[in-house]
Amino acid sequence: MEKLLSQFEGQYLGFAPTDESEVGMGEIEVIITSTIIKLRIATGRKIHQEELSTSDFQLTIEEIGLETTDDNTEITAFKKWGSDYPKLIFLKDSKGSGLVICTGGMGEMLGPTMLFGPASHANFQRAVDEIEKKFGTGVLPRLRNGGRADKR
Repeated sequence: MEKLLSQFEGQYLGFAPTDESEVGMGEIEVIITSTIIKLRIATGRKIHQEELSTSDFQLTIEEIGLETTDDNTEITAFKKWGSDYPKLIFLKDSKGSGLVICTGGMGEMLGPTMLFGPASHANFQRAVDEIEKKFGTGVLPRLRNGGRADKR
């Protein structure tokens, strides 16, 4: 299993839902190595951290599998061994890769957890810029600020 997941190694940056934020989301970072998945989420009050072993995940061919969508986006999914969640859904298209995390938790009612892949970090920064343009500079909880918003 580690070898299957290792093709997605790298740093993913994006947004996770949180009810402790003015904008209903905070910055999330996922780092995937050959053995560990590290998650850090800016909740609006603190940084929530978690580490998961890659050996705890299996490919979920019967649920989502390796498919191609109508727009030629390749989908590969993994889930925690012996449970339904969390699910890691990798999307790969001509512009790079992305990651969607499904936890089955209440936070998903606020919105999806979506991340930009290692080759798409510039798109993450553009998304942050758009959020700040709409809601104000420093309104997004950031990891660099202890998980809180950095209103100036």
